[in-house]
Amino acid sequence: MRMELRWLLNNGYFRPGDTKASTLSWTNGSTISTVASNTGEGISLRLSYTITKPSGEKQSLDYTISLVEVPSNLGKGKLLFFICPQTGRRCRILYRAYGSPIFKSREAYSYKLYYEIQTSSKLYLHTTRYFTLEKRLERLWGMRKTYTYRGKPTRRAILMDKLEDKLDREDYLRWRALDIQLKTGLYS
Repeated sequence: MRMELRWLLNNGYFRPGDTKASTLSWTNGSTISTVASNTGEGISLRLSYTITKPSGEKQSLDYTISLVEVPSNLGKGKLLFFICPQTGRRCRILYRAYGSPIFKSREAYSYKLYYEIQTSSKLYLHTTRYFTLEKRLERLWGMRKTYTYRGKPTRRAILMDKLEDKLDREDYLRWRALDIQLKTGLYS
């Protein structure tokens, strides 16, 4: 699981002088209660959730992640960063992986964090890409059904066309790989 600061900022978290309480949900069914605060006392994000350990025991967690504002290197405005609870380093994304009970930066893990596509074998690479593209297209199909504006295709319509072309190519490549395996006897 990952928590991106950009997503939080785009959804109204950490507005100056404001406190926002809400619930974050992930596609795997996990939910976390949050309280984002940006008052004169500092900027913080309080997380409350329950995890189930491999032994079946439930553990409730309630902790606060501090944030810091840093002047932009362009000289306009300030950038916001999480402070990793384990390393104390600044970061924009926090992860909860490898059975870790808390969210922490990528550098806090002793093992490398991989994207799903990086763990796919060569035989199933195109199948993994196919289903990733299919999920992305399903999200776009679920949006409003406007494909043109003033007679021109919308950016979403153009993106959907490109993704459908990629989907067709990945579909061809995944079946071609299976055909090659059958012909060479690698797959019986």
